[in-house]
Amino acid sequence: MVSKKLLLFGFIAAICHATNAQQQVFDRDKLLLEPFEYNEVKLQAGPLKKQFDEVESYYLAIPNDDILKGFRVRAGLPTNEAKDMGGWYTNDVFHVFGQFLSGMSRLYAVSGNEGLKTKVNTLVEEWAKTIDKEGYFFYSKKPNAPQYVFEKMIGGLVDNYSFAGNKNALKYLSVITDWAIKNLNRDRLYGQTASEWYTLSENLYRAYSVTKDKKYLDFGKIWEYHDYWNVYERGEKVNTKIRHHAYSHLNTLSSAAAAYLLSGDETYKTIIKNGYNYMQNEQCFATGGYGPNERFLAKDDLIKVLEAV
Repeated sequence: MVSKKLLLFGFIAAICHATNAQQQVFDRDKLLLEPFEYNEVKLQAGPLKKQFDEVESYYLAIPNDDILKGFRVRAGLPTNEAKDMGGWYTNDVFHVFGQFLSGMSRLYAVSGNEGLKTKVNTLVEEWAKTIDKEGYFFYSKKPNAPQYVFEKMIGGLVDNYSFAGNKNALKYLSVITDWAIKNLNRDRLYGQTASEWYTLSENLYRAYSVTKDKKYLDFGKIWEYHDYWNVYERGEKVNTKIRHHAYSHLNTLSSAAAAYLLSGDETYKTIIKNGYNYMQNEQCFATGGYGPNERFLAKDDLIKVLEAV
């Protein structure tokens, strides 16, 4: 199991990795952690290399037509006798196509496997054919959690451009973002897990760092989760009587980290530092795990849940 400390350092390091160093506003002489590129580390023979190779092979083995089936059905295009992939993918529940694009693009950056590059770039181009004239891009006509899916698509397209060199990815990114600006619900309810809207800013800020198009910066600011982040700014503990989805309420701190890298505003740094301390001191247990039952718990309740396992 990966330690929580590594995961929390990771949400800052990942943003640093995705943001060009020359674009950072803070003093680089004060930078304590220097992120590295995916292709700068090579796995030697061993369990991790074996797992990496297995994941790469698994992605390559999934037929493109199967991955694209729902998009093509929604757009009225031929499906080439594709099969449903099943589970959440076919049912369009927290749809993972964007994560597929990120995963394949990053794997290619590490391995240099041209088959992966061809596959991910083909998937992006074929998916783009299913975007309608209004910019609608989802797997089905009634997607679950559209904010969540849009956020993962931003990340997937930015990664596809950054790591697999597909310049068209930014064109498609612009089209679907224009749709999102016009159509995404902006209720931004506190603690909402139905859409996890509060993770959106991170990848919008990544898109801005790559494109310098201000619409990504402006749209990213809309999704900043200040009602929650301000708890950390004040140095307070999260009210565990309110249900907080543990994983997404950690992930939203990545958006605060991205905001800090772009703005240099010390408020954001206070948020992520205090957020780290809260997670480490109040939510993380000895194995490095956190979030049993996918929620934050008070210490006494956390102990009771773990004793019952």
